[in-house]
Amino acid sequence: MRGNMRIIPEAEPIESDWLIFGSDDMHQICREHGLLNLIYVGFATNMCLLFKPGALHEMSRAGYRCVVLRDCTTAVENADSWGDLGQTKTSVDWFEIHALAYTATSADFVRGRDHHCWRLS
Repeated sequence: MRGNMRIIPEAEPIESDWLIFGSDDMHQICREHGLLNLIYVGFATNMCLLFKPGALHEMSRAGYRCVVLRDCTTAVENADSWGDLGQTKTSVDWFEIHALAYTATSADFVRGRDHHCWRLS
């Protein structure tokens, strides 16, 4: 942690959590546990979910099945796009068009529907 920055108590890792600091950690944990499916949610869809270590570009190219929950992520928006989440929609479309990720809604994911409810272009 940097300086006085802390993780909020509700999100603090517990002893059994995996802490991943980069791509090597991500690949090692996935190999050790036989993980092939990775679910992505979060902020900065158009940056962090795309090109950061362990993100879609790298992991999909490494053979993992990546899924982005469309309604659980938001891009960095600008004055022209914030009202309709234009950057978010464009990012999710881009993931599908370039076959980096399947996408689903959180409701479909929670219901555990089969792969036909997920889209991949």
